[in-house]
Amino acid sequence: MKKIFVIILFTFLWSNQVLAEANSERNDPIYYNEPSKRIYILWDGIGKKDHFEFTRYVKEGAESVFVNFPGGYGSEVIAPLIEKYKLPVFVGRHCYSACTIISTRSPTLYASADTKFMFHEARAARKDYNIEDYRINRQQINIEYRKAGATDEFIELMNSERKKDTSKYTQKWQIWLNCKELKKYFTKNKIYCDSVSDSDGIDFIINNHPNLKKFYCLNDKEETLVEVFFNPSCPINYTIINKEKFEKLKQSYSKINEGQAILKYNHDFGKLDMLINEIGKISEAGIVFDFDEVSKKHGFKSFKDAVNKYKKKFKVKIKEKQAREYFTKVDQMIKIDYSQENLDRLYNNLINNKIVRKRSTYFKKKAGPQKALSGCIDLKKALANLTIDPNSKSPELYVWGAYWNEGSPEAAIYGATRSNKYWINKQKIPQTSCDYIIIDLNDKSYLTESYVNDYIKEKNL
Repeated sequence: MKKIFVIILFTFLWSNQVLAEANSERNDPIYYNEPSKRIYILWDGIGKKDHFEFTRYVKEGAESVFVNFPGGYGSEVIAPLIEKYKLPVFVGRHCYSACTIISTRSPTLYASADTKFMFHEARAARKDYNIEDYRINRQQINIEYRKAGATDEFIELMNSERKKDTSKYTQKWQIWLNCKELKKYFTKNKIYCDSVSDSDGIDFIINNHPNLKKFYCLNDKEETLVEVFFNPSCPINYTIINKEKFEKLKQSYSKINEGQAILKYNHDFGKLDMLINEIGKISEAGIVFDFDEVSKKHGFKSFKDAVNKYKKKFKVKIKEKQAREYFTKVDQMIKIDYSQENLDRLYNNLINNKIVRKRSTYFKKKAGPQKALSGCIDLKKALANLTIDPNSKSPELYVWGAYWNEGSPEAAIYGATRSNKYWINKQKIPQTSCDYIIIDLNDKSYLTESYVNDYIKEKNL
């Protein structure tokens, strides 16, 4: 029976399944900002293994949890940790399904008057799901909410919805509560309903949690400012500035809310992320630097130590030499050979890369036309290396994306590029050195002189 419960509970927790295959640009659901010791669970449903990342972050010293997501697996691990370590939970605009179990277990929950909490029933996950399975899972869900401090009135509210639902075991009913209603039904812990989206509420939080700070962000080109509290970092195309500069610029620049849909965020995993970001920037600027010294600055023993930790975290095969090569700038004095002969050399190196050949389904029979292979490479650097040495294996290392069995070549190319961008984000690759090129279309080289020339022209516009 216990095994049956686990299967059905997972169905309850996975209310809005979002798969990487369906949305290749999706970010991971759990992030950790190491300097501010914040864990973020944002937007997408939590995957089967992601809650182990949460456990690791707690053990690394996390002091708070920010949530804004529509459910997923993992609450059976995350909720007890939140209670055990007395982690305050901050809720954004919505908190559904498993998120309600996680957030209500916190000794202090911060939300806004507009925050919506959605509760629902365990639902059938198997064809042989029977009345006994339903009773066990219904009882277990009641227990979960009792642990979080649910009153008798809340259990009665769920039971009344169960009675109204005449479906056999589907139980599609939902209960939607705002923060004040939640506070009425959950009385074990402190719940604040005037925070997160309210400036006075955020000030109240910061005064009670000294480790929580705002990020002050500037986009000088667009003359806009963003004050960030809920998200892990400044939005893309914004740089962090100090509060004094922020206050001064407010007089002439536009200030926009961090929650606007036009803003996109890159999320910080901690010191490894910070190292990759810094090396990427100084490399792009053409500054000569010592890999080991920069790595030590971010808490690693050496650059080799950082590469080893990167390999372990992202489960990729990469040598220290290859990582150094990735960040080495091309000599600007070289006259690069863009001939078809040199492009053919590049194609052969890319298409015959052993790691790509071994790991990508693109080369297997089930990947039928229309299909395309995309790669993230520094195009100029790769061609420069081949100009100097036609026998070079450049680039030895690159991240790829593939799509197959599409209705048209255009759809395959679009899908391959999206897949490529997903893996770049997943592996935290600096995109300043990344040209998203199409390598192959239906087992034929796509690297023609006209394609590469057009690509370079468009990039330089």
